[in-house]
Amino acid sequence: MDIDAARLAIVGGLAQRMVAAQGNPSRVVLSHDQRAAIEGAAYVIAQLRAGGMAASRADEYLGQRHGLVNDTGETHVVNAPHGGAVPGWPQDWVLELPCRVDRDGIHPPPAEPLPAVCFGLLAQVEAYELLAAEAAVTGSQRAAYQALLAHPPPGLQASIEAVNDGALGLLQVRPQAGAWPWARQRARASSCSKRCRPSLTNGYGAAHARN
Repeated sequence: MDIDAARLAIVGGLAQRMVAAQGNPSRVVLSHDQRAAIEGAAYVIAQLRAGGMAASRADEYLGQRHGLVNDTGETHVVNAPHGGAVPGWPQDWVLELPCRVDRDGIHPPPAEPLPAVCFGLLAQVEAYELLAAEAAVTGSQRAAYQALLAHPPPGLQASIEAVNDGALGLLQVRPQAGAWPWARQRARASSCSKRCRPSLTNGYGAAHARN
């Protein structure tokens, strides 16, 4: 439901195409009538934009009014590939650090190497983020499992396994057509034994059962 007919056609049409792409497991009905839209509803999800699209445009151009895209060369804390600014780190790693921002882009300044304790913690978090991204893009159960295992604090393998199995157990209730291939496979299984659990030994060193 939307009071703006043009926006309803755009967003509602997108929702209808998404449902159709999944084989139409449900029906999307568009409406301008709020009371009709919520009649008999078990729950209602609402999203509001105060000020409409004019306010959205003002937000998007906020940076331009404050020199973020001009040649002022101001320093802002941003997330960006450090490009070698931090010695010893892969140059394509995205770090949150103060950078000079101008019309030509974002320029991280040279930085001193991090202390070992900071380097270790941040490298662990970065490994978690890379593995989580891999799992999201490829649907790899191994990457999802290892992402949870890599996330600090360490030493929680038993808890991670429980969380992993619990999350996958939710999929056993009603496997969705668009679920990841490994998720559909796990959802069809009646139970998960230890042999189903992804091993960390395949190309990652023998460190699974002992740790």
